[in-house]
Amino acid sequence: MIEKIKEGHIVVKNVTKVYDPYGVNVHAVDNCSFEIVPGEFMAMVGPSGCGKTTMLNMIAGFDTVTEGEIYLDGELIASAKRKLMPGPDRMVVFQLGALFPWLTVIDNVCLGPKIQGKFSNEKELKEKGRELLSVAGLEEFENTFPMNLSSGMQRRVEIVRALMTEPKILLLDEPFRALDAMTKSVMHRYLLELYDLTGRSIMFITHDLREAIFLASRVFIMTTRPGTLKTMLKIDIPRPRSIDMISSKEFLMYKQELIDVVHEEAVKAFERGERELAI
Repeated sequence: MIEKIKEGHIVVKNVTKVYDPYGVNVHAVDNCSFEIVPGEFMAMVGPSGCGKTTMLNMIAGFDTVTEGEIYLDGELIASAKRKLMPGPDRMVVFQLGALFPWLTVIDNVCLGPKIQGKFSNEKELKEKGRELLSVAGLEEFENTFPMNLSSGMQRRVEIVRALMTEPKILLLDEPFRALDAMTKSVMHRYLLELYDLTGRSIMFITHDLREAIFLASRVFIMTTRPGTLKTMLKIDIPRPRSIDMISSKEFLMYKQELIDVVHEEAVKAFERGERELAI
């Protein structure tokens, strides 16, 4: 059993992001502030184009900050005066697959810590890889190449690979968006088992409101562009989560509350789009 950790504290302070400030001037995020506490599973939802992925990329160190600051465990990781600094303390899993097709599953998940020199003993490295693969239901596929796995299995391998580097926070950008409902349900179960095992902080971006409620401890709702935090919904459903919870009275109440808030912003986004098309 892997010991749970309590790090991965994200603090976003008054962050603004403007793309091409001297040209098109796209105001993506405006004066956004929030916090992800250590070991928390946070989901972020909002209309398309509201800045969810932009925010994730700024935390990951893939995109610059126009104004404001971002801290990880008290250390400044992003600001207007700081150059891009991605790092293994913040691992990202995107929508599209990023496995190395010429490596087997076990070699894919062990590559990161091997390059970083975190394990001097390759046997211990592979034992850890097999432990996480087992939790993800992939113990029988360690010698399989990615092309012979389903898309859902590939996503699981990518999440295991990200966790193998022991990041302080795992950043997930709609990793299950292209999957069917049944596969999504399987993915949720395995992701929650990995989360319960490792205790890593998670930021999860999604358009699926039911997914957000089922997975997260808190759901952050972004406004339409320029995006900022509109409100936060605390999900007081006990863990471990199980699929039967989605039909409970509490779950349906959370879902309706979230629908109401998100719908209000979606209407604003649609109306703004209509005006923009008319210009």
